[in-house]
Amino acid sequence: MKKHISFLLFIIFYIARYSYAVQIDYNGTFILRTIKDEFRTDSILNPNFALVEPYEYEYNTYLNFLSNVCFTESLELRTKIRPYWSKIENKDEYTNKVYLDELYLNFSLLQNLYVSLGKQNLITGVGLSYNPSDFFGEKKDVDTNLKKEEQRYYRQGDYIIRCELFKDNMSFSVSFAPKICSVQDLPNRIETEVSLMFGNTDLSCSYFYSDTQKVGLNISKTIGEKVELHCETGYYTSVEKKLLKIKTELGQPNSNVYEYEIEQSYNQGIRNVIGGHYTTSNKTNFIIEYFYNQTGYTKEEWEKFVKIIETNKEYFLSPPVGFNQELFKYNLYLANSLMNYGYMRQHYLFVRIWNPEVFVFDITCGMLLNLEDKSFVFLPNIEYKIVKGFFSLILSGNFLHGEQNSEFGLCPVKEYYNLELRVYF
Repeated sequence: MKKHISFLLFIIFYIARYSYAVQIDYNGTFILRTIKDEFRTDSILNPNFALVEPYEYEYNTYLNFLSNVCFTESLELRTKIRPYWSKIENKDEYTNKVYLDELYLNFSLLQNLYVSLGKQNLITGVGLSYNPSDFFGEKKDVDTNLKKEEQRYYRQGDYIIRCELFKDNMSFSVSFAPKICSVQDLPNRIETEVSLMFGNTDLSCSYFYSDTQKVGLNISKTIGEKVELHCETGYYTSVEKKLLKIKTELGQPNSNVYEYEIEQSYNQGIRNVIGGHYTTSNKTNFIIEYFYNQTGYTKEEWEKFVKIIETNKEYFLSPPVGFNQELFKYNLYLANSLMNYGYMRQHYLFVRIWNPEVFVFDITCGMLLNLEDKSFVFLPNIEYKIVKGFFSLILSGNFLHGEQNSEFGLCPVKEYYNLELRVYF
């Protein structure tokens, strides 16, 4: 991190020596958060809390700081820093990090031709609940305690060289993220994108090339002032899928006691989001989105996966003669490592109602539903604007509901509440 800060100061002083800073803009948010967790006492993934130790409170403090320095009309430096501190009650250790999310120069080479160089968080996609065409953002850590539209904004960027050409109602861009030893270990990545606008319709198509190839398509259309429809699709030539498989049978033949391992396979697949917004005259916004995840578990794969969990949970609580708990704990650990909630199955529905101006409150109520097993996550959020634009108090939560063998019913955490104090500047 010290190298990043030194590089930032060097860039600022070097450019300032030869340029005149016509404008400096900055803003930020300071957040104090307390999280209260409720763990399931009957979790088949975490029997007797053997794998995940329960705790009640977690404390977070962090700052989101953004600055934009314009040296000339065609040269600017953008920086986004996120110091973060986190502690879990009754534990001595804590997390203390400073994330440099963005640090890049943006300048114009020719008329309508812009180049950016440095660490940048590229955000792609018209969906809210899912973004299958956001290829640079795949597998990045996000703060799930934030609202959906905030999660992608507060994440780390990539070291990228990006060129973008604008022409009338069309734009063309090329983004290249090279592999950089000890800094950016992912393979070389390159993405090209063409965007078009026809009246009230926006269309973009992207091609992503790395160790695998991907194609993204985004379409959005507004109808009048109240209705918006959108579709976002990602096609993957190779998607990793992980399943549990038997490694070896232990004990006597036909003992039905197995050690498992993770089996990885790679197949092509499609992920698609289709949905829309409707906004009323009093600013209440309704959104509904359907997500199709071809790479998720089929019904047969899921039933087999759950059966393995249930069997090892029973064996862990009451081991067969000649075996100890560690084998079954290890198998359950493998199962826990495969849980990617919200992506395990193939069909999901997201609905949300939001009104930013209910007196002095910003109220959101959302739900993510697994259409196959009917388990769901309920997502309420209430923001009290103590001083509008300066101070606010936020109470939110995540409530996971479902049968023991359902996706969200498997989660060791049953529900959690967040209380946040935000200071804006």
